[in-house]
Amino acid sequence: MASQVPANVNSKSKSESEMNPKQGSTSSSAGTTKDGTGLLRFIRTTGFSDVKHTATTTVPEDRPTVEEACMSKRHQIGSRKYISTSRFKVSEPTTKPVLIDIESTEVDDSVDGNKKKRTASPSKPPVASKSSGLPDQDPVQWLSQNGSLMNDPKACKDYLDQMTKPNYSADKKQSEGTTRKEMADRFYVSFAEQVRSQEEIQRQWLADINTIEKQKKLLEFFVDKQSRASAHSRELETKVASQKEKLVSYEKEQMELRKQADQLNEVLRKDQECISSLTVKLDVSSQELNQRAREVKDLNTIVDRMNNTLKAKDEELSTKQEAWASQKNYLMATIEWMKNKIQQLDAEKSSVANELMATVEPMKKQIQQLEVEKSSLANDRRWLITEGFKHVVKKLRTSEELLKPIGEVNTRAFQVGFQEGLKAGYHFSKTGVLMESTSWYDPSVKIKLMRATDDFAHVNFPYLEKLAACADAPLELLKSIEPSTSQASTSSVPVSK
Repeated sequence: MASQVPANVNSKSKSESEMNPKQGSTSSSAGTTKDGTGLLRFIRTTGFSDVKHTATTTVPEDRPTVEEACMSKRHQIGSRKYISTSRFKVSEPTTKPVLIDIESTEVDDSVDGNKKKRTASPSKPPVASKSSGLPDQDPVQWLSQNGSLMNDPKACKDYLDQMTKPNYSADKKQSEGTTRKEMADRFYVSFAEQVRSQEEIQRQWLADINTIEKQKKLLEFFVDKQSRASAHSRELETKVASQKEKLVSYEKEQMELRKQADQLNEVLRKDQECISSLTVKLDVSSQELNQRAREVKDLNTIVDRMNNTLKAKDEELSTKQEAWASQKNYLMATIEWMKNKIQQLDAEKSSVANELMATVEPMKKQIQQLEVEKSSLANDRRWLITEGFKHVVKKLRTSEELLKPIGEVNTRAFQVGFQEGLKAGYHFSKTGVLMESTSWYDPSVKIKLMRATDDFAHVNFPYLEKLAACADAPLELLKSIEPSTSQASTSSVPVSK
């Protein structure tokens, strides 16, 4: 394939490459185009957005060949020239990976030499022509269906075959005498210039972003300051309106006082007119005139007094205004202090509430547990009073502990009675008294004993019933309940004579 690559480098570029192979490191171009002579050059573009190229650190052995470099040439279709897309590697041992966005740039060939007029245009797909060997279809449809043909080996081969046809003979003659290494070196130098230009553009872009951020923060600061000033202005306007209302009320009071003074002046004027008419029309005595004069003097005194009162009211009003202003400042300071105190109390309240919540939770659990235990104890207490006492008495009545002492008492009582009966029998026998004639003789005593024994076995205790009726009563009330005498007599075993 190397034999099919056209020589697209003129003699001028060749001499510049031989004199200074690293000239591209100080150039200001970034991008590629081809002038009328077929020279492959780099130009600065206004933006990068079409294709992403990755420049990575490689060794010299990984540099692309001339065939790969030729794949980066623009498609020359019609009157417009577009930059093809491919991937290149820059042989700079210290270069870090750089992400480059290249936008297709339309070049105007109206400017001669290296200073070409640069005009950026939106990315457009190549338009197929009859002689290009590419499919003849709509560019947008072609781009959406095929994308970049530089990824298709067959398309690349057809492209290179087209470049070696007779219509490229002029380019071939211009590139004769240029080696593959020289062309690759020129390409690397130009691409390095493009990378450096991209870094400069990125730096300027970041600087613009920082400037915009600073302006944004400054604008936010002024907006916030303006909002605070507006709020303060509204507050002052509210205060001024309140003071104006108070001043209007004070002016109304002054107007009332002035009206009263005018009324008095009117009365005085009428009196003076009356005095004048009486002086002209009537012949009054000097006493009456003096009396009228004294009245007029009194009225003048009253008017003066009212004027003095009005002045005193004005002074009092100004004094009150000053006092109200001082009181207002004091109240504002007090309100501010109260607000701070309320906030402090709220914080303390929140802290105490949190502590109480932390203490209340385990106490709630303990209370619930105590409620359960209390319910259980209440049930046990109710059973003990209603059933337990009866159960204890029943067990005690049939227990060996009670029956044995009672049996012992009965035995000793029988022995005592038998002993006393023997003595009485011997006594009555000596005296000749018949047994039936004594008051102690009773043939039914055995039946009475059996009946009393049965009553004792089935005896009821009303005292226990009374205690059972007070199962929910306090302990003091239970202690105060005593068996009555009638209950004691009914609960005891009847004794038959």
